[in-house]
Amino acid sequence: MKAKSLFIWLVSSIFALNIAAQTARIYPAINENKLLQTKWKYTYTTHTESNTIIHKADKDYKYFLFLKYDNTTQTYINGRTIDGTWSLNSEKNQLNYDFRKIKSWRIAEFTDQTLILEYNLHSKASYRYHFVSVSNEQAPFVRSPFDLPDVLVINKQAAPDPFKFRGVKDEIGKRPLTPRQLARDARRAAKRERNPPKEEPIFIQIELVGGGFFGGLDRVLRNNLVIKTNGQVVREFQTERQGLQVTRRTIPRKDLEDLLKYIETQQFFSFQQTYTCQTGDCQKRMSQQPRPIALSLCITYGFRRKVVMIPFWDGQGHDKSILEYPPQLDAIVKAIEKTALY
Repeated sequence: MKAKSLFIWLVSSIFALNIAAQTARIYPAINENKLLQTKWKYTYTTHTESNTIIHKADKDYKYFLFLKYDNTTQTYINGRTIDGTWSLNSEKNQLNYDFRKIKSWRIAEFTDQTLILEYNLHSKASYRYHFVSVSNEQAPFVRSPFDLPDVLVINKQAAPDPFKFRGVKDEIGKRPLTPRQLARDARRAAKRERNPPKEEPIFIQIELVGGGFFGGLDRVLRNNLVIKTNGQVVREFQTERQGLQVTRRTIPRKDLEDLLKYIETQQFFSFQQTYTCQTGDCQKRMSQQPRPIALSLCITYGFRRKVVMIPFWDGQGHDKSILEYPPQLDAIVKAIEKTALY
């Protein structure tokens, strides 16, 4: 009897220590913006209390997770892709993500390269899923037509004057130019001073993507508007029945610069990167049909590039929206459409 009682006491003590350890662990808040549009590859699972690896992803087990900016998810499991939703709790330390009947995951660790999600099994023990960050090329997800294209901005610096040091013998012993060559170079330099090259205008690009709903009799598959730095406007609009329609026109550079000045007065570059659902009604609407299409607005001006995304955009304006975002965004979108399309 004494041995049995001792065994029961040991089991109870271990159980109590496990519960105490879980309670004592601190899960700090994370930066939600850094979690947006991230893609992760599952690597292994550990038992939290003993830090023992209990499962590893081999070549036949492929599990990827895509946390999209519109609070939807894509889960890839061995060739099958499952759509879902995600959100953070009010303390920003728990991920609400439904996977294999587990709906809440504590965020044990989050960096640019690693993500560790922890859950409890029947309130007795906890386990951790370990993920590593992967690039778009490494992940198996298909790019959506509503995703913003990547923009590369190159700083074009003035090329060095090839004639600046002509006529002087350099350190490695090259011969100086002849008087005729020096005179030729002088004429060319004088010509360049009379006709200096025109300074290239600041690079500007505006990209407006998405908005509306996946639904209706003629479902919208693509809705992209791009204004390039040379004033070219490209509108791509594709529906299920009518197919892809691409229209192009060119607006004056002054109109583009005036549009950019107006956008700056609306404090666009000080907006948050994303505005997520903060109420239960908003989160409930995101999972209902017809499913909303997120709106993305990306503006590049010189070295500055700002992307603002909201998961719900029906075009009715801030006052009627179930999502909280800066009301100036309505005016900016209208100004872009007016300048580009009319």
